[in-house]
Amino acid sequence: MKDVLTTCAFCGCGCGLYLQIEKGYVTGVTPSQRHPVSRGRLCARGWHIYEFVHHPDRLKKPLVREGGAFREVDWREALDMVAKNLIGIKDKYGSDSIGVIASPKCTNEDNFVLMKFCRAVLGTNNIDNGASLYDSASLPGLMQSCGFGASTNSLNELEDTEVILAVGTDTTQTHPQVASRITRAISSGATLIVIDPQKTKISSFANVHLRLKQGTYVGLINGIIHIILKEGLINEKDVSRATSNLDSLKKMVEKYTPDYVSELCGISGSDLAKAARLFAKADKAMTVYSTGATAQAAGKDIVCALANLALLCGHLGRPHNGIITLQEQNNALGAADMGTLPDFYPGYQPVNSETERAKFESEWNTKLPAKPGLSILEMLSPGRLKALYIMGENPLITAPDVGLTSETLDGLEFLVVQDIFQTETAEFADAVLPAASFAEKDGTFTNIERRVQRVRAAVSSPGEALPDWKIITELSKRMGYTMDYGSPAQIMEEISHLTPIYTGISHKRLDEEWGLQWPCPDKEHPGTGVLRRDFYEGPKAIFPLIEQNGKGKEHFTPVQDIPLMEPPDAQYPFTLTTGSLYWHWHSGTMTRRSATLSREYPDVFAAINPQDAEQLGIRKNQRIRVISKRGEMETAAMITDRVQVKTVFIPQHYKNTASKVLLNPSSFTNAKASEMFCAVRVEPVMKI
Repeated sequence: MKDVLTTCAFCGCGCGLYLQIEKGYVTGVTPSQRHPVSRGRLCARGWHIYEFVHHPDRLKKPLVREGGAFREVDWREALDMVAKNLIGIKDKYGSDSIGVIASPKCTNEDNFVLMKFCRAVLGTNNIDNGASLYDSASLPGLMQSCGFGASTNSLNELEDTEVILAVGTDTTQTHPQVASRITRAISSGATLIVIDPQKTKISSFANVHLRLKQGTYVGLINGIIHIILKEGLINEKDVSRATSNLDSLKKMVEKYTPDYVSELCGISGSDLAKAARLFAKADKAMTVYSTGATAQAAGKDIVCALANLALLCGHLGRPHNGIITLQEQNNALGAADMGTLPDFYPGYQPVNSETERAKFESEWNTKLPAKPGLSILEMLSPGRLKALYIMGENPLITAPDVGLTSETLDGLEFLVVQDIFQTETAEFADAVLPAASFAEKDGTFTNIERRVQRVRAAVSSPGEALPDWKIITELSKRMGYTMDYGSPAQIMEEISHLTPIYTGISHKRLDEEWGLQWPCPDKEHPGTGVLRRDFYEGPKAIFPLIEQNGKGKEHFTPVQDIPLMEPPDAQYPFTLTTGSLYWHWHSGTMTRRSATLSREYPDVFAAINPQDAEQLGIRKNQRIRVISKRGEMETAAMITDRVQVKTVFIPQHYKNTASKVLLNPSSFTNAKASEMFCAVRVEPVMKI
């Protein structure tokens, strides 16, 4: 037996664990005692992460479609066929007729190579990653306000702060390591403020739980800011020295009086004032939020509002004072760092900047497109593209509106899916390419605190499956562009050369240390725990602030509340929301293939409030029908007061899931993501 140290491939916490190997198989895991994130602890998903690795459903050989059925082929035939079709479509319709979807489940090196392939070989900026479906608000919101689009502080700082503001996040379900830090902080005397429509496990520890109406986050946060300004609780020193645009913020929040916000949000004005004073008067306060708050039309505005609040009180840019954005996928931040975005190269260098584009053109010895590309939702809209290349994503489960997504995939002239399982999306493909799992390849993941960590191959891939980066380089060679990498370590060398925030990061350094937090601007730099404004000042600036913000100034961004895209009405009186369960993860493609994890919640359900259940005559486990303007689904009822009255919660991890048939697929201009809420009605299948 042997143990191989690697990084967990589930949520964004990035726990360290040892895969236990016996006779070429992963037979168990052991948590790393010294790892700075997990510190000897794992959640249920981490303890059982190995169970999907050797599942019999794993793809083992390339598949190509012939006459409506798949045929196994060797790699030469598969890659020749993919290259021929992509070249033909590019020549006939142009580069922008092709789109690429990258994966926040894959390594940084995989995503970098796919991004380079998209821009240098296909010649388009039509690239996005799966995390953008519901988690696209943080980057533009934080960049506009603070100059950088990631968590500002380390997770361990949560334990020693005085006040924690948790917004739209059920951390015990989605990020157990974060939840454990919050509860340890509370046991040491910290105050917890929760802003969430639902009653969650973490809210049971709250000193103040502002259980607002769904879709009113911006109004509530503006109400807190209104009280802080009115009572003179702002951090005058930090605001005058390091921010701009305060007068505009003051004008915007004038109308958000306690009475107005109480009516708008359905919360107590006294609780609002209590939360405002607790947060503003603390010497150390941190904010954590997730997609429960931001996956809606006002997502970017909510992030800006939270940044306004932190800036106003001086709770940014210092130890134990900052914002943690809780991405749910293991490498969501890394995928964005690697430039799998329609408007950024790696390190958030804009594609429409002539200077940045010239740098990449020189390094890659090719002409690159200047126009930003399509977002993932735009690519999944019918008729926008002729071909799509999907790596490690299953949009037929994760994207809203199964009918629309199916129509898009079915209407493509050519679809390539590269994955570890024959997913629902792969059933539409013309070519399916078998990839290696996290346990079978080397590389890195970047967690929610910007910690870049090693992923190490522990076992061989099943059959002929290959690492994602290797598949892409072999395809690129057939399309006339050679990427001459011998290993993921060499790919990281190119990443660090082209990406200022990764300059000091290499596999060699990561093998000697417990990860490095970017920015890491040189090979002696220890990594950065706290993002500070000096990272975008001076001749070695790493983050260029948005021009209107002013050099070295964080920027107040006034925002006002806007309603949900689809509020409830007389015909559809309930609000549907979807989210995660502790025992499952993302689309469930991996956790549903774990016997242990699937045992707890084997089937989808719909949770409703006891008051609604009584009114509708619905009992526990009774079959009910949930109907939206786009479709309907039948499932079992769970009755719990964790959800508000006139609210339905359906988890996202199942084939028969709300995301497929009920949610609104419309994108919106400020984030181009999907809203995790829509109006529905609920009815029993049979009266009891």
